Amino acid sequence: MADMTRALQTAFDERKKLEKQLETEGGGAAGYAFDFAAARAEIGGKLDRLRAAAGATGLPEQPG
Repeated sequence: MADMTRALQTAFDERKKLEKQLETEGGGAAGYAFDFAAARAEIGGKLDRLRAAAGATGLPEQPG
C-alpha cells in the first residue's frame, strides 16, 4: 500500500512540476492544450504495471 501511495504522490508532484514549467515557458494555463487522452493512456499503463507487480491485489481494475 505504501508503494501505491508513493506512486500517487509522485504523479501529483510531476504534474505540479509540469504545470509550473509550462507557466514559465508559455504564459500560463491558457498557453497550452493538455492532451487528456495521452495522459489517461500513460497513467493507465503505469497502473497496469503496478497491478502486475502487486499481483493485482491492491489496485482496482480500470473502468471500462
